[in-house]
Amino acid sequence: MWAPVYGYHYNTRYIYYNDYNVYYDCHRDVFLTWTGRRWVVTHVVPDFMIHLNFNNAVVSGVDYWNDDFDFYLAKRRPTYVSIRAGW
Repeated sequence: MWAPVYGYHYNTRYIYYNDYNVYYDCHRDVFLTWTGRRWVVTHVVPDFMIHLNFNNAVVSGVDYWNDDFDFYLAKRRPTYVSIRAGW
């Protein structure tokens, strides 16, 4: 399944899909979703986002570049940078 790579265009590593509470790691090509107990990392687009038009999605870039993003999310709220998909 196709996955977005908007972060390369916007010079950010992580993309946050505001309406879905899902993060996307542009370097590892994975989605990070919260299950209610832990963060799940998967290369597959989450089921509830399969029909999403990624070009029109509301997204924010996350100002964080390290590999331990799931640990980072568990400890603190990330800083976002303003971006718009489809530009």
